[in-house]
Amino acid sequence: MRNKDLFASLRFHNGIRFSDECDHADFVICNEIDRPALEELKQGSERYPEDSCTLIIQCQSFYRGIVYNTSGPGIDKNRKVRCSGFNGTLLHQRKKLNQRFPLGIDLILVSGSEFFCIPRTTDLVLDEDI
Repeated sequence: MRNKDLFASLRFHNGIRFSDECDHADFVICNEIDRPALEELKQGSERYPEDSCTLIIQCQSFYRGIVYNTSGPGIDKNRKVRCSGFNGTLLHQRKKLNQRFPLGIDLILVSGSEFFCIPRTTDLVLDEDI
């Protein structure tokens, strides 16, 4: 997903560095099939947890996939999210990483012109009502 204009925009607006190594990257952009394991990404440190990676996943659909209930800071009520790119493997990896909070990975899921963000402070639970 190397795109010169995208890289220039991200560098200008966010001051990010680019790396071919996932464990050094500020942002990793991938699709839902070729996603790296979350453990391979930069987690931040106790002193600087904000130095972790943000994983941006280009997904096929927000209308297919497992439904999760979300809750956490900034979410007024329990919200439901569905995304083809968010599966049980990703949820398991995320729960494991969140045990080291405030270290962790923030997620941005993108489908077409729509997106939603799942910061490490957001809890995700499988929706049993479906």
